[in-house]
Amino acid sequence: MSFTNGVLQLTRPLIAVDVETDNLGSPETLHIVELGFHIEYPDGRPPKTWCHLFNPGCPITPGATNTHGISDIDVKEAPLFRQVAANLAKGFTNCDFCGYNINFDMRVIQGEMNRAGVRWSYAEAHLFDPLKLWNICRRRTLSDAVEEFLQRKPTSAHRALGDAQDALEVGIAMLQRFDDMLPRDIKKLHSMAFDPYKDCLDPDGKFKWQNGVVIITFGKHRGTPLQKVDRNYLEWIVRGEFNEQAKLVARNALAGKFPIREAESIQK
Repeated sequence: MSFTNGVLQLTRPLIAVDVETDNLGSPETLHIVELGFHIEYPDGRPPKTWCHLFNPGCPITPGATNTHGISDIDVKEAPLFRQVAANLAKGFTNCDFCGYNINFDMRVIQGEMNRAGVRWSYAEAHLFDPLKLWNICRRRTLSDAVEEFLQRKPTSAHRALGDAQDALEVGIAMLQRFDDMLPRDIKKLHSMAFDPYKDCLDPDGKFKWQNGVVIITFGKHRGTPLQKVDRNYLEWIVRGEFNEQAKLVARNALAGKFPIREAESIQK
């Protein structure tokens, strides 16, 4: 079943994706126990859906099981993520993504790809996030959004495929209701939702551009140019539970490599 129905302008496949994880915490450290996705194609091909359980290789915490209902017994015979990582990376290339708070899911997937040793990045993808868009209009959870925009209960709250499809259907319903506020072009939707973070070097905004230099935005060095942050603090970031992009910035700084904005680089 197609959810876009010509409402959203696509130039490449749009993948509505959702993950359920083994624990709560920093996305890059979590393990996927279920992944589901729904693909809409720009050329009119029928949509494709896929959902699978994964063995995280470690116990699922009671708190996580209470959220999504998936237990260690459910995933005992399931494959490890690394067994399908390479194939997923191929399918998750040259496409855009949709999801409710999609950055969380993408960061979890990125962490799993890194642990599997598979080279993959979603940096070039446009992200269609109904949560970000609704935050522009109103603030609600996905379950609230389903009831508000689709006049029904969630398909299966906190299960991967149901959440992924609900997020896409809610996003399309938003475009139809707020047609005077929201563009139909996915690149413009991406800009509307994520441009507030365009000066940030990482998803959590730990490092950002300010007056032509990169500064740190938190802790005792808040507001300090990256080049002046002491090595011990950078090493602490590399060892800590920070997102991978923030760690990369810190790691490069330790090696004496500091970011240069593309326009500045061209001028030089």
